[in-house]
Amino acid sequence: MRRLLPLLALLVVGCSDLVSPLRTGPYDYRQFVSKGTPDGAVDTVTFHWPRSALPVRVWVGADDPLKPHMQLAISRWKAAFLYGEFDAVMVDDSSRADVIVRNIVAPPIGGLLMRAEAFAPECRGATDIPFNLTNHTVLFPFRIYIYSRFTPDPPGLDGCYRITATHELGHALGLLRESPNIGDIMFGDPVVDQLSEQDRITAETLYHLPSRLAPGPRR
Repeated sequence: MRRLLPLLALLVVGCSDLVSPLRTGPYDYRQFVSKGTPDGAVDTVTFHWPRSALPVRVWVGADDPLKPHMQLAISRWKAAFLYGEFDAVMVDDSSRADVIVRNIVAPPIGGLLMRAEAFAPECRGATDIPFNLTNHTVLFPFRIYIYSRFTPDPPGLDGCYRITATHELGHALGLLRESPNIGDIMFGDPVVDQLSEQDRITAETLYHLPSRLAPGPRR
């Protein structure tokens, strides 16, 4: 589900058992990228938005059915933080957006990149985050793709869009890997329609530790 290549990359990145095991601490949100050296060394990639870059500017087309779901996703992730560590707003001008959301099939992977994708029954999602390991920056805009798996649109698509929008925004705020736990919104095949306590703990942990990547020039 992932392809790893060096230096310049695009990061894009359940119903549980009746009794889920008690879990403490965050799941691993870091990504590991090959440095392209003969010894096969890898670099650990982490990113979160610094306060100086807030609010993150998110664009969705005015008539796009994803728009209310992305607004809900922003509200959910903002509420996950106790001290306003993350904030985002919807903007009308895509040319000035930090994150562009499109209701289209994700384009083919090209160039030096890594992409992580979310798989749900009715829809798919992908988040692309360009970054450069040479100067340790992320590049803008990030791009989120959320799209129906079938034509005509299947029953349950609206709910799938809602879940997947929250999942993909989680990648854009810095949770660069999927959770291994089926009860988390960041699970690779998400079905829960809310952030779990584990999602919140992980996001808080990410935003209270140093980030390996910093924002590059914004548009």
